Amino acid sequence: MISSPDDTETGQPLTWFLAICALVLAQLVVGTGPLMAQSSGTEEGGGQGLGAPILLMPVQPLQPDTGATSSGNINLGTEQGLDQVPQVEGIEINPLSERDPQAIGILSAAEGGLGTDLWLGSQPEVIANLLSVMPGDISSPLLRDLAVRLLLTSTAPPKAANPQVAAAQSELIALLSSGGAASDDILALRVEKLAQLGEVAPLGTLLAAVPERYDDARIAQARIDVDLTRGDFDGACRRVRRTIDLYAGVPYWPQAMIFCQLLAGEQSQAELGLDLLRELGSDDSPAFLALAEQMAGGAARDLAPFTLTPLLYAMLRSLERDLPPENAPLAAPMVLPSLASWPVANMETRTLAAERAVARGLMAPADLVALYKEFRFSSQELSSALSLSAQLPAVEARALLYQAAAGQGIAVTQAEFLQAALEASGDDETYRVMVQALEPQLTALPARRDLLWFAATAGKAQFALGKHQQALAWFRLAQREALRAPEAEKIAAELWPYVRQAGGGALAGSQGLADWAE
Repeated sequence: MISSPDDTETGQPLTWFLAICALVLAQLVVGTGPLMAQSSGTEEGGGQGLGAPILLMPVQPLQPDTGATSSGNINLGTEQGLDQVPQVEGIEINPLSERDPQAIGILSAAEGGLGTDLWLGSQPEVIANLLSVMPGDISSPLLRDLAVRLLLTSTAPPKAANPQVAAAQSELIALLSSGGAASDDILALRVEKLAQLGEVAPLGTLLAAVPERYDDARIAQARIDVDLTRGDFDGACRRVRRTIDLYAGVPYWPQAMIFCQLLAGEQSQAELGLDLLRELGSDDSPAFLALAEQMAGGAARDLAPFTLTPLLYAMLRSLERDLPPENAPLAAPMVLPSLASWPVANMETRTLAAERAVARGLMAPADLVALYKEFRFSSQELSSALSLSAQLPAVEARALLYQAAAGQGIAVTQAEFLQAALEASGDDETYRVMVQALEPQLTALPARRDLLWFAATAGKAQFALGKHQQALAWFRLAQREALRAPEAEKIAAELWPYVRQAGGGALAGSQGLADWAE
């Protein structure tokens, strides 16, 4: 954790120590001050040497501590003396400047951060606008890792660039600001983007390093949302009550206050707040009003699909109310891991949430596999999984095909289930998730002649997993079989672009890209 100006137990001693070091350094350079210097003199025998130390200030006799100060002495005996900047005759000591909050981060370059000169030469407005347009939901592992490292990096704040660069950057600002001016608070933007990405653990660590005096509404809300997501409703409500007067004009706070009042049994105050929301015509969150009315003792109402925020998720949890599966794709990434493990939710909702969480690196594939295994299928359903899967909801079909593939001991039959499971993924995100869930089964299958028909599927899956050697084994199988099996040449051509991306060579006896395009 990065120390902050709020670290009162160590901050003053450290500042004092650095001030003393600066004082000593200044005296070494300037050669003045209340230190002892060596006089140059002549030793016996005529040689030049160092004589005894000469006192540059008279020795002051020890006096009882009266709290008074005198020229050349630093008073550390009173509270007033501690608060003042030390003054020494002939030397001016300035207090260390407070760290710029925009520089706060939890990753150094050695820890995977992008370096302290990350924003070097960029205008603050450019960085703020670039951060404001960063996607809030990234499923690409590479882009997501880069985004998280950028947002967590401890770096020097951006400074104005030279005039030529500033002019070019101003054009970029104009393009990025077409939807309105972005906030120039880079720290708040970083916190906001981490929350949108759902990175609860690193976000919590970053927030712990940010003194609350630097909070704006976005940082304060992120603190509350982290507590709500973790199930710490008491901690979240303490924050809400402490900050409601500061941010009462932000729609989030009246809603959060009503939730906390209902949770604490403060029925009349909550009802007053709900009446006010209704009078103001607050229709931006019908789900909130419906859930708040149910918490107040009203009947449960059907809910149209809505974006599941940490606050709405906390209300569902307090009511122990299930969430329809069609809401899982609308859940904020921050709540996905918790929703996937919430026993009140139905299996389809939990599994859909887990798939989205795995795609974003917020859950381990093993946790998704555990959910796939919780679906109940008879032995007859498992044996007819290829035909039955087409009749089931998508997530249940994936669970069925996973179980069928994982429990099959015959390689050819297992490959059939694996191929069906991957082909049923439907989109790139779900495909990556299924590949990770099926990794043990895919890796266990040998690249052999009777599985040639499976080579393209297996090779692509292994490339997606980053296992290039296993993928190349399937590619080489197709190359070897190309002379006797015409379909093998097509399989090799289908895998060729992936081989080239992995650093492999051209296809022998082929036109490479032209063959692949056909």
